[in-house]
Amino acid sequence: MYSYRVIMLGPRGSGKTVYLGSMFQKLSSQGEWGFFLEIDGEKRKKLNRIYTEVATETKWPPGTVREEISDWIFTCSINRNRTKYSACQFVYLDYAGGRITEEEMEDDSDFNRKIESADILLGLLDGSKICALMRQEPDGVVWLINELKNMLDIMMRGSTRPVHFVISKWDIVESSGYSLKQVREKLLESSETFKNLVTRRKEDRFLTRLIPVSSVGQGFAKPLPGGGMAKIPGKLPKPFQVEVPLACILPDLIQNQQNELAKRASEERNRSTTVTASLSNTEKISQNLPGWLRGFPGIKNWAGSAEQKKKEAADRSEELRQKQAETLNKIGDERSALESVVNSFNLIQNKLYISFPDSDLSS
Repeated sequence: MYSYRVIMLGPRGSGKTVYLGSMFQKLSSQGEWGFFLEIDGEKRKKLNRIYTEVATETKWPPGTVREEISDWIFTCSINRNRTKYSACQFVYLDYAGGRITEEEMEDDSDFNRKIESADILLGLLDGSKICALMRQEPDGVVWLINELKNMLDIMMRGSTRPVHFVISKWDIVESSGYSLKQVREKLLESSETFKNLVTRRKEDRFLTRLIPVSSVGQGFAKPLPGGGMAKIPGKLPKPFQVEVPLACILPDLIQNQQNELAKRASEERNRSTTVTASLSNTEKISQNLPGWLRGFPGIKNWAGSAEQKKKEAADRSEELRQKQAETLNKIGDERSALESVVNSFNLIQNKLYISFPDSDLSS
């Protein structure tokens, strides 16, 4: 089973940890999309606690502490015919957002290595800061020339990998009256680095997306005049499109995995399972003698030895055939699980394009 490393780049307060909790909450059981995510017990409890704090506490969950760098290993699985099949894994790197922008947080070689080894880069764009930018407020301008610029500088180094942008807090952007098309045009005209990255990837025929998500959904919280968000009493979160980034970043990588599995299956089918008995010259001769001669003591021993070796070879051939069938079935199960997950991802992508046709920055 293949594993993919995903890094979501975003400064402090952009909503990385809350997004992770909401994504797991929505995808931890197999629902309309036909797959689900699993994670080990301690991490599962932590994500459930984060989401519970979002839903029930007055304050928002605290962000990742500045020294912490942790991996969240999710297994993408499907249940079919009372059997669970695991399709792939993705490893989400969590870290303090200050590592992106704050000068007092020194460069960390381990953190930098993790970024360099990532299979996928996601840039998290804070929806509340985007709204401030749309209104030409100081917070929005500072975000543009400092936080966004620092994040884009990192993303430019890995632009040959899948790179997409996720707009968090889309409920704020939408309730402020801004469309994705307006946000897209504002980012392209206001940030030369953003425009250059999108243009470079377009020239190299790499797809880049702008994906709106909300970890809590419409009507759960409202922006405060001095910044931040206040929860509205009595409302429950309804995560919006938190599954879409996952569906947009993995299909190309999974296709490579499917090709590798197909190659393995072909090699396995072509592998011979026939074992030939290794007979001595006398044993070979005994096999061609008339039946009445095989009864003589010496010849009888040779013939019996030859028959025993042939039986052992036949048994070994059958054992190899059974193992080959088991291997092919296992590959087949993994391939079918992958195909099912990719089909689900394609459905999610199509829904994104229908709802937000301007999400494709390559067009």
